[in-house]
Amino acid sequence: MTTRPSIRALLSAPGCTVLPGAAEVLSARIMEEQGFEAVYAGGNAIGLAHGKAQPFVSAVETADTISRIVRATGCAVLADVGAGFGEGAHLDQAIREIEAAGAGGIHIDDQPYPKPVGYHRGEGRLETLDIVRSRFEVACKARRDSDTLLIARTDALRVTGDIDEVVTRGRALQSAGAEALIVLDLDPAQAGRVREALPDLPLIWIGGVKAPVPSQDDLHKAGFDMALFPFLTVAAMASAVTELWGMFAETGRVSVDEAKLPDMLKLAGRISGLPRAFQIDEEAV
Repeated sequence: MTTRPSIRALLSAPGCTVLPGAAEVLSARIMEEQGFEAVYAGGNAIGLAHGKAQPFVSAVETADTISRIVRATGCAVLADVGAGFGEGAHLDQAIREIEAAGAGGIHIDDQPYPKPVGYHRGEGRLETLDIVRSRFEVACKARRDSDTLLIARTDALRVTGDIDEVVTRGRALQSAGAEALIVLDLDPAQAGRVREALPDLPLIWIGGVKAPVPSQDDLHKAGFDMALFPFLTVAAMASAVTELWGMFAETGRVSVDEAKLPDMLKLAGRISGLPRAFQIDEEAV
Protein backbone atom coordinates (compact mmCIF):
# COMPACT_ATOMS: atom_id res chain seq x y z
CA MET A 1 0.00 0.00 0.00
CA THR A 2 1.29 3.47 -0.92
CA THR A 3 2.17 5.66 2.03
CA ARG A 4 0.50 8.93 1.14
CA PRO A 5 2.13 12.18 2.32
CA SER A 6 0.36 14.15 5.02
CA ILE A 7 -0.89 17.65 4.17
CA ARG A 8 -0.24 18.55 7.79
CA ALA A 9 3.37 17.38 7.53
CA LEU A 10 3.88 19.18 4.21
CA LEU A 11 2.61 22.40 5.77
CA SER A 12 5.15 22.03 8.59
CA ALA A 13 8.05 21.19 6.27
CA PRO A 14 10.84 23.75 5.77
CA GLY A 15 10.23 26.31 3.04
CA CYS A 16 7.00 26.89 1.15
CA THR A 17 5.38 23.70 -0.17
CA VAL A 18 3.69 24.16 -3.57
CA LEU A 19 0.47 22.35 -4.49
CA PRO A 20 -0.44 22.64 -8.18
CA GLY A 21 -4.12 22.55 -9.04
CA ALA A 22 -5.58 19.28 -10.32
CA ALA A 23 -9.23 18.59 -11.03
CA GLU A 24 -8.85 15.22 -12.78
CA VAL A 25 -6.54 12.22 -12.81
CA LEU A 26 -4.55 13.02 -15.98
CA SER A 27 -3.01 16.22 -14.65
CA ALA A 28 -2.58 14.75 -11.16
CA ARG A 29 -0.61 11.81 -12.58
CA ILE A 30 1.62 14.19 -14.56
CA MET A 31 2.23 16.28 -11.43
CA GLU A 32 3.13 13.18 -9.47
CA GLU A 33 5.61 12.18 -12.18
CA GLN A 34 7.17 15.65 -11.93
CA GLY A 35 7.82 15.07 -8.23
CA PHE A 36 4.91 16.84 -6.54
CA GLU A 37 3.75 15.08 -3.38
CA ALA A 38 0.38 16.79 -3.13
CA VAL A 39 -2.17 18.55 -5.34
CA TYR A 40 -4.91 21.07 -4.76
CA ALA A 41 -8.49 20.28 -5.83
CA GLY A 42 -9.93 23.79 -6.07
CA GLY A 43 -13.60 24.48 -6.59
CA ASN A 44 -13.13 26.58 -9.72
CA ALA A 45 -11.07 23.87 -11.44
CA ILE A 46 -13.51 21.14 -10.39
CA GLY A 47 -16.35 23.23 -11.79
CA LEU A 48 -14.56 23.81 -15.10
CA ALA A 49 -13.79 20.08 -15.35
CA HIS A 50 -17.55 19.53 -15.10
CA GLY A 51 -18.38 22.33 -17.55
CA LYS A 52 -19.81 24.69 -14.97
CA ALA A 53 -18.86 27.65 -12.77
CA GLN A 54 -17.69 27.19 -9.20
CA PRO A 55 -20.95 28.33 -7.51
CA PHE A 56 -22.68 25.27 -8.98
CA VAL A 57 -20.18 22.63 -7.81
CA SER A 58 -21.66 20.06 -5.42
CA ALA A 59 -20.20 18.14 -2.52
CA VAL A 60 -20.72 14.91 -4.46
CA GLU A 61 -18.68 16.19 -7.43
CA THR A 62 -15.96 17.36 -5.07
CA ALA A 63 -15.76 14.01 -3.26
CA ASP A 64 -15.79 12.10 -6.55
CA THR A 65 -12.93 14.21 -7.95
CA ILE A 66 -10.81 13.62 -4.85
CA SER A 67 -11.59 9.91 -4.79
CA ARG A 68 -10.48 9.48 -8.42
CA ILE A 69 -7.19 11.31 -7.82
CA VAL A 70 -6.48 9.39 -4.62
CA ARG A 71 -7.19 6.03 -6.23
CA ALA A 72 -4.94 6.79 -9.20
CA THR A 73 -1.98 8.49 -7.49
CA GLY A 74 0.09 8.50 -4.33
CA CYS A 75 -0.42 12.25 -3.93
CA ALA A 76 -2.04 13.89 -0.95
CA VAL A 77 -5.05 16.07 -1.85
CA LEU A 78 -6.09 19.39 -0.33
CA ALA A 79 -9.80 19.95 -0.98
CA ASP A 80 -11.83 23.12 -1.44
CA VAL A 81 -15.12 22.76 0.46
CA GLY A 82 -16.16 26.32 -0.37
CA ALA A 83 -18.76 27.67 2.04
CA GLY A 84 -19.66 24.20 3.27
CA PHE A 85 -22.43 23.26 0.81
CA GLY A 86 -25.19 24.42 3.14
CA GLU A 87 -25.93 24.78 6.83
CA GLY A 88 -24.31 22.88 9.70
CA ALA A 89 -25.80 19.47 8.93
CA HIS A 90 -24.88 19.80 5.25
CA LEU A 91 -21.30 20.75 6.16
CA ASP A 92 -21.06 17.80 8.56
CA GLN A 93 -22.06 15.42 5.75
CA ALA A 94 -19.72 17.10 3.25
CA ILE A 95 -16.72 16.90 5.59
CA ARG A 96 -17.35 13.21 6.26
CA GLU A 97 -17.74 12.32 2.58
CA ILE A 98 -14.81 14.39 1.33
CA GLU A 99 -12.53 13.15 4.10
CA ALA A 100 -13.61 9.55 3.38
CA ALA A 101 -12.80 10.15 -0.31
CA GLY A 102 -9.19 10.70 0.75
CA ALA A 103 -8.71 14.43 1.31
CA GLY A 104 -5.79 15.08 3.66
CA GLY A 105 -6.74 18.72 4.10
CA ILE A 106 -9.94 20.75 3.75
CA HIS A 107 -10.45 24.48 3.51
CA ILE A 108 -13.68 26.29 4.32
CA ASP A 109 -14.30 29.91 3.34
CA ASP A 110 -16.27 32.79 4.82
CA GLN A 111 -18.52 33.50 1.86
CA PRO A 112 -22.28 33.02 2.06
CA TYR A 113 -23.86 29.83 0.76
CA PRO A 114 -25.03 29.47 -1.93
CA LYS A 115 -22.12 31.38 -3.43
CA PRO A 116 -23.46 34.23 -5.62
CA VAL A 117 -22.39 34.02 -9.25
CA GLY A 118 -21.34 37.68 -9.00
CA TYR A 119 -18.30 36.44 -7.07
CA HIS A 120 -16.65 35.83 -10.44
CA ARG A 121 -16.88 39.50 -11.39
CA GLY A 122 -15.62 40.88 -8.10
CA GLU A 123 -18.92 41.10 -6.21
CA GLY A 124 -17.79 39.08 -3.22
CA ARG A 125 -19.63 39.07 0.11
CA LEU A 126 -18.72 37.92 3.60
CA GLU A 127 -20.77 35.75 5.93
CA THR A 128 -21.07 36.89 9.55
CA LEU A 129 -18.23 35.84 11.79
CA ASP A 130 -20.58 33.93 14.10
CA ILE A 131 -21.74 31.73 11.21
CA VAL A 132 -18.21 31.13 9.96
CA ARG A 133 -17.04 30.23 13.47
CA SER A 134 -19.88 27.73 13.71
CA ARG A 135 -18.74 26.14 10.44
CA PHE A 136 -15.39 25.31 12.00
CA GLU A 137 -16.96 24.02 15.17
CA VAL A 138 -19.07 21.65 13.04
CA ALA A 139 -16.08 20.66 10.89
CA CYS A 140 -13.94 19.83 13.93
CA LYS A 141 -16.65 17.48 15.22
CA ALA A 142 -17.24 15.94 11.78
CA ARG A 143 -13.56 15.16 11.17
CA ARG A 144 -12.76 11.51 11.87
CA ASP A 145 -8.98 11.57 11.36
CA SER A 146 -7.07 14.01 13.54
CA ASP A 147 -4.41 14.28 10.81
CA THR A 148 -6.92 15.85 8.40
CA LEU A 149 -5.96 19.53 8.32
CA LEU A 150 -8.77 22.09 8.66
CA ILE A 151 -7.97 25.41 7.00
CA ALA A 152 -9.82 28.72 6.99
CA ARG A 153 -10.05 30.86 3.87
CA THR A 154 -11.13 34.47 4.20
CA ASP A 155 -12.17 36.86 1.43
CA ALA A 156 -12.05 39.79 3.85
CA LEU A 157 -9.16 41.51 2.07
CA ARG A 158 -10.88 41.38 -1.32
CA VAL A 159 -14.24 42.53 0.06
CA THR A 160 -13.13 45.15 2.60
CA GLY A 161 -9.52 45.92 1.68
CA ASP A 162 -8.77 45.92 5.41
CA ILE A 163 -5.89 43.87 6.83
CA ASP A 164 -7.23 44.46 10.34
CA GLU A 165 -10.46 42.68 9.34
CA VAL A 166 -8.36 39.80 7.99
CA VAL A 167 -6.54 39.55 11.32
CA THR A 168 -9.80 39.71 13.31
CA ARG A 169 -11.30 36.90 11.28
CA GLY A 170 -8.12 34.84 11.33
CA ARG A 171 -7.87 35.09 15.11
CA ALA A 172 -11.54 34.18 15.60
CA LEU A 173 -11.38 31.22 13.22
CA GLN A 174 -8.21 29.93 14.83
CA SER A 175 -10.00 29.89 18.19
CA ALA A 176 -12.84 27.94 16.53
CA GLY A 177 -10.49 25.23 15.24
CA ALA A 178 -8.86 26.50 12.05
CA GLU A 179 -5.27 25.26 11.83
CA ALA A 180 -4.03 27.43 8.95
CA LEU A 181 -5.22 30.50 7.06
CA ILE A 182 -5.70 31.34 3.38
CA VAL A 183 -6.22 35.04 2.62
CA LEU A 184 -7.59 35.68 -0.86
CA ASP A 185 -5.62 38.36 -2.76
CA LEU A 186 -2.92 38.63 -0.09
CA ASP A 187 0.17 40.01 -1.79
CA PRO A 188 3.56 38.83 -0.48
CA ALA A 189 4.33 42.45 0.42
CA GLN A 190 1.32 42.48 2.78
CA ALA A 191 1.92 39.09 4.34
CA GLY A 192 4.23 40.39 7.05
CA ARG A 193 1.40 42.22 8.81
CA VAL A 194 -0.68 39.05 8.98
CA ARG A 195 2.30 36.93 10.06
CA GLU A 196 3.14 39.37 12.83
CA ALA A 197 -0.45 39.50 14.13
CA LEU A 198 -1.04 35.73 13.87
CA PRO A 199 2.38 34.17 14.54
CA ASP A 200 1.01 30.73 15.48
CA LEU A 201 -1.29 30.32 12.48
CA PRO A 202 0.40 28.95 9.32
CA LEU A 203 -0.24 31.11 6.27
CA ILE A 204 -1.16 29.65 2.87
CA TRP A 205 -0.97 31.65 -0.37
CA ILE A 206 -3.49 31.12 -3.17
CA GLY A 207 -3.21 32.70 -6.59
CA GLY A 208 -1.69 32.55 -10.04
CA VAL A 209 -4.73 34.08 -11.71
CA LYS A 210 -3.05 37.45 -12.27
CA ALA A 211 0.48 38.28 -13.35
CA PRO A 212 3.12 38.58 -12.08
CA VAL A 213 3.05 35.23 -10.32
CA PRO A 214 5.48 35.16 -7.36
CA SER A 215 8.14 32.47 -7.20
CA GLN A 216 8.26 29.76 -4.56
CA ASP A 217 11.26 31.49 -3.01
CA ASP A 218 9.46 34.85 -2.93
CA LEU A 219 6.50 33.28 -1.16
CA HIS A 220 8.73 31.57 1.38
CA LYS A 221 10.56 34.80 2.15
CA ALA A 222 7.21 36.56 2.61
CA GLY A 223 6.23 34.06 5.30
CA PHE A 224 3.94 31.66 3.46
CA ASP A 225 4.18 28.00 4.51
CA MET A 226 2.28 26.62 1.51
CA ALA A 227 1.16 27.87 -1.91
CA LEU A 228 -1.85 26.79 -3.95
CA PHE A 229 -2.12 27.35 -7.71
CA PRO A 230 -5.76 26.60 -8.53
CA PHE A 231 -6.08 27.96 -12.07
CA LEU A 232 -2.84 27.57 -14.02
CA THR A 233 -3.31 23.89 -14.89
CA VAL A 234 -6.78 24.51 -16.29
CA ALA A 235 -5.51 27.57 -18.16
CA ALA A 236 -2.62 25.61 -19.70
CA MET A 237 -4.91 22.78 -20.82
CA ALA A 238 -7.50 25.15 -22.27
CA SER A 239 -4.82 27.14 -24.09
CA ALA A 240 -3.17 24.05 -25.61
CA VAL A 241 -6.46 22.47 -26.74
CA THR A 242 -7.72 25.77 -28.19
CA GLU A 243 -4.47 26.31 -30.11
CA LEU A 244 -4.39 22.75 -31.48
CA TRP A 245 -7.98 22.49 -32.68
CA GLY A 246 -8.37 26.18 -33.46
CA MET A 247 -5.58 25.77 -36.00
CA PHE A 248 -7.35 22.72 -37.45
CA ALA A 249 -10.60 24.67 -37.74
CA GLU A 250 -8.76 27.34 -39.74
CA THR A 251 -6.54 25.18 -41.93
CA GLY A 252 -7.88 21.64 -41.87
CA ARG A 253 -4.49 20.47 -40.65
CA VAL A 254 -3.29 19.49 -37.18
CA SER A 255 -0.08 21.30 -36.27
CA VAL A 256 2.05 19.18 -33.93
CA ASP A 257 5.72 18.89 -33.11
CA GLU A 258 6.51 15.51 -34.64
CA ALA A 259 9.71 15.23 -32.59
CA LYS A 260 7.68 15.34 -29.38
CA LEU A 261 5.03 12.78 -30.31
CA PRO A 262 7.08 9.68 -29.35
CA ASP A 263 7.83 11.18 -25.93
CA MET A 264 4.15 12.07 -25.46
CA LEU A 265 3.14 8.50 -26.31
CA LYS A 266 5.63 7.18 -23.75
CA LEU A 267 4.25 9.62 -21.17
CA ALA A 268 0.70 8.49 -21.91
CA GLY A 269 1.77 4.89 -21.43
CA ARG A 270 3.35 5.61 -18.05
CA ILE A 271 0.37 7.65 -16.85
CA SER A 272 -2.06 4.91 -17.83
CA GLY A 273 -0.04 2.23 -16.03
CA LEU A 274 0.93 0.25 -19.11
CA PRO A 275 4.44 -0.73 -17.87
CA ARG A 276 2.88 -2.56 -14.92
CA ALA A 277 0.31 -4.22 -17.17
CA PHE A 278 3.02 -5.31 -19.62
CA GLN A 279 5.05 -6.76 -16.74
CA ILE A 280 2.06 -8.76 -15.47
CA ASP A 281 1.41 -10.11 -18.96
CA GLU A 282 5.06 -11.13 -19.40
CA GLU A 283 5.23 -12.85 -16.02
CA ALA A 284 2.00 -14.76 -16.76
CA VAL A 285 3.43 -16.32 -19.94
